[in-house]
Amino acid sequence: MVAQWIWLHVSDTGNNPRWTLFFFAQQHGNEPAGKDALLYMLQYLSKNPGLLPPNIELWIMPMINPDGAVQNKQRNAADADLNRAHLLLEQPETWVLHQIYKKIKPHVAVDCHEFSRDSEGYSRKGWLEWPEIMMDCANNPLLHPGIYQSGKRW
Repeated sequence: MVAQWIWLHVSDTGNNPRWTLFFFAQQHGNEPAGKDALLYMLQYLSKNPGLLPPNIELWIMPMINPDGAVQNKQRNAADADLNRAHLLLEQPETWVLHQIYKKIKPHVAVDCHEFSRDSEGYSRKGWLEWPEIMMDCANNPLLHPGIYQSGKRW
């Protein structure tokens, strides 16, 4: 399957936004909730444009992994886990994502995933579970423990 990407840009700032936000989702094809949430957010903003604060530039890429989505699989058609393929950029999906990121230079980037509250599954992998929110970068056992402690404080 040939991957096709859609990205949306919402702004009333012209060329000088105070904040540029970039939301992207469904790197794992079997996790559609992030994509759905972003599409609902866009629908809601289109009906209520005053909710987007002034000087905000919003970029949304709702689906990174269309091949995995069609097959309801975590991995893409090349059997790569896109969430783990950002270092070498060998997959077309991650390459495109990084090209867009470099173009828009966001102040904040949010990768929307879907997960369960499976504490035992996280423990078996050596991950830590955040009290309120989960972030992949924060539960990786290779990160300095101070990052986790800082997140718990916030």
